[in-house]
Amino acid sequence: MSPSASQPTAGYAIGALLAGITADAFGLDVAMWVIAALTFVSGVVSAARMRETLSPKTGGAEPACAETVAAHRQPAPRVSS
Repeated sequence: MSPSASQPTAGYAIGALLAGITADAFGLDVAMWVIAALTFVSGVVSAARMRETLSPKTGGAEPACAETVAAHRQPAPRVSS
């Protein structure tokens, strides 16, 4: 399994362990708040660091990809047998 394919699985395992350890140490309410806070922080980091790639001028594709998108929208040539 490649590292990029195993990262989401590792995230689920680490999240479950963190939630379980926190719930055992501080109670279920605190565990839920910790997971909610981590999810919120993850969303804020993603919103701050990720850039929008869709452009209304090109019909939703980046300018470099507009030609490729247009080429794929054309019907494929028919092959006679």
